[in-house]
Amino acid sequence: MLANRPDSDAVSLPSSAGERTAIRLALWLATAAAVFAADSLSKNAPHSIVAYNHAHTPGYVLVLVGVLLLGLGLTYSRILAVGAGMMFGSLCGNGMELVRYGYATDWLRIGHYLTNVADLCGAAGLLCCVAGYALPRKR
Repeated sequence: MLANRPDSDAVSLPSSAGERTAIRLALWLATAAAVFAADSLSKNAPHSIVAYNHAHTPGYVLVLVGVLLLGLGLTYSRILAVGAGMMFGSLCGNGMELVRYGYATDWLRIGHYLTNVADLCGAAGLLCCVAGYALPRKR
């Protein structure tokens, strides 16, 4: 029974603000890396199944958004860190293509729309961020 367990066996939650920030940073980094890897791997699919649609975004916008997403991911909650990490991974995935080729490849057809893994993860990350602000925060 859980009630009979000694305190030394209980799972301890992060007690300091520094520990909580470190956990949020780790979540942010892991999520961003996973999204970036998934997007990069998906764009290396055989060109016969990749449909191209090109978009142009100024580089300074990417840098500004990236810094804002890092700050957002470290400040509030774990779900916000995951959401901001997803959006940052999306930014890196599309940003890498923008830097290398001048455009981002949209190859997934959803109805009449073309998109890519980075775009989908960015949208999911936005939903996580909205949920992070909307849901009550545990203390």
